[in-house]
Amino acid sequence: MSRTLMLALVVWGIVGAAARAESKAEVKVYVLKYANAEHVAKLLANLVGANVGNSTKSDAASSGVTKIAADPKSNRIVVVGGDLAKSREMVESVIEALDVPSPMVQVEVLIIDAVNSEEAKAANQEKSSEVISGEQLKEQLGLVKSGAAALAKDVAARIDRLESRGYLRVLRRSLVSVTSGETGQLTIGSDEPCVTGSSFSQFGQQNNISYRDVGHVLTVSPRVDSDGRITAKIVVTDSRLLSDEDGVIITQNKDKTLLAPRILSISAQSNVRLADGQATAIGGLATDGNQQDNCLILITARLMTK
Repeated sequence: MSRTLMLALVVWGIVGAAARAESKAEVKVYVLKYANAEHVAKLLANLVGANVGNSTKSDAASSGVTKIAADPKSNRIVVVGGDLAKSREMVESVIEALDVPSPMVQVEVLIIDAVNSEEAKAANQEKSSEVISGEQLKEQLGLVKSGAAALAKDVAARIDRLESRGYLRVLRRSLVSVTSGETGQLTIGSDEPCVTGSSFSQFGQQNNISYRDVGHVLTVSPRVDSDGRITAKIVVTDSRLLSDEDGVIITQNKDKTLLAPRILSISAQSNVRLADGQATAIGGLATDGNQQDNCLILITARLMTK
């Protein structure tokens, strides 16, 4: 028998033995609905002593698992071993715990304005010094410290009390529900016509009109941490037309005064970290071109249960 033939027979014997060993192995396939198969496979490999792929660790025999493979396209996990019964309960319990839908988070944004006017004083019949400012408003809500948080239900009760006494007004209330790890956006608004000037001719007065975006845009990117707290990036922009009486004079003659309305704009961007059902205040600068108002933007985060 030639040397080449003998070498071929030896190789064939080794391959055949490996194939027979592989054919005796148990195979279990798990299809994941929500979790990432590759991430779960790596975690399982560390737990049972096998590597993702064909290689194995020295302690793989004790767990009965020799190989764990992940298929990203079908989001499946394939577990191969000589005796999967040794670790099946642990593998399936881990998959059951991890293969769950991401939690939903509801973020509420409340834009409030501290009323500091003669009307508030008259309504409350109190001294001028007792009409609250924006900073006093934060103190009244229990949110005076930077990053301070309080139970949302307590803050809501204080807001209702202060609003009923004429100390504040609610400018906007909005809600966004989004899956943890995703980004949600709420957009409400319109293009409002504004008079920017006028001219006179033999045909009469002609007004120059431009359209300006006014409304509310809320962008939320929440994440539920391992301790159950909610970390969220919040971006808020809000604008509205003020009353005609507060407008800017465009033209004026003995018969008529033409006013262009001012636009009140409020914007804020912040990262917050709250427990379920907590509220906090982030700073918001409100401008109408020349003036500044005392304004607060309140953020409440809640976990949505089934």
